[in-house]
Amino acid sequence: MATEFSTSGVRATDRLEYWHAFSCRAYSVTRVLNDRSVGFGGRLRITKAGRLDFGDLAIRSPTVFTVNRTVEEIRRDSCDDYVCVLTLRGRTTFAQDDGRAILRKGDMILYDQSRPFEVSMAEDWRALTINIPRPMLARRLPDTRRFTGRPVGVASRFGRIAGTVLQNGARLEEGMGDRMLARFGLAAVDVLALALEAGTAGPEMTAAEAARLDDVKAWLRANLRDTALDLAAISAAFCVSPRTLNRWFVAEGTTPMRWLWRQRLAACYEALAQGTVSSVTEAAMEFGFNDLSHFSRTFRQAYGHAPSSLLR
Repeated sequence: MATEFSTSGVRATDRLEYWHAFSCRAYSVTRVLNDRSVGFGGRLRITKAGRLDFGDLAIRSPTVFTVNRTVEEIRRDSCDDYVCVLTLRGRTTFAQDDGRAILRKGDMILYDQSRPFEVSMAEDWRALTINIPRPMLARRLPDTRRFTGRPVGVASRFGRIAGTVLQNGARLEEGMGDRMLARFGLAAVDVLALALEAGTAGPEMTAAEAARLDDVKAWLRANLRDTALDLAAISAAFCVSPRTLNRWFVAEGTTPMRWLWRQRLAACYEALAQGTVSSVTEAAMEFGFNDLSHFSRTFRQAYGHAPSSLLR
């Protein structure tokens, strides 16, 4: 499940090239801009959870260590995963498109390996990473490009939660089983998407608005079977405008319909796992999915396996 690498046993003059070759295999092909290798040291641990790779990497360098990925490297290497980086020690300078961000301890950023970027790491540096397949994140953040290159600070509530997920991912234990690892990975992507989305949200809700939102959620859970539910129907039921309803959910990093869709999927998962339904069709129809093929496809995307695999 975990692959570890260190330059400790490599000749000093070869360590930079050796570490860079390994990091290119773990992430994507880049080029090193430093011309000094003496005094360099690095280590990297990659832990797999389903389709995700959690990384824990550190370097020591006599100078600021910089790598970049240009159009030339992208032509040679078709990797298009997203990577989320959480700085644990030192300072990270990251540039993609026209933006440049400086990350310090506790700061997190998402970048796209299908587009050119440059990253510099301070002399004594450590970070946690997660490689996310492009389709997996795009399903949760359709406008993903809007979130790349934008740091989520240590003071962010959702940033702290996402940081905890990354730290737990880097310490996953052997023997958890493939299904549990896959489920952890999917949950991790949901939390990261929430943290990124919340970073662009507006002001937090008042206590009264939060209470109203709780009422909306409770009502939606009680009406999962209603296939006619849409934004207009929910707004009318609570005498609020669609814009206000959207704002309440955006403050939590989602939308009303996305939240409802995920609740329906979760209810189907529970019903199938507990054996309270006798077929996939029954689960889908019971919780508001009229199109069985669409349900099976979205279920597999969300949980990493077919709904039929849960049938007792």
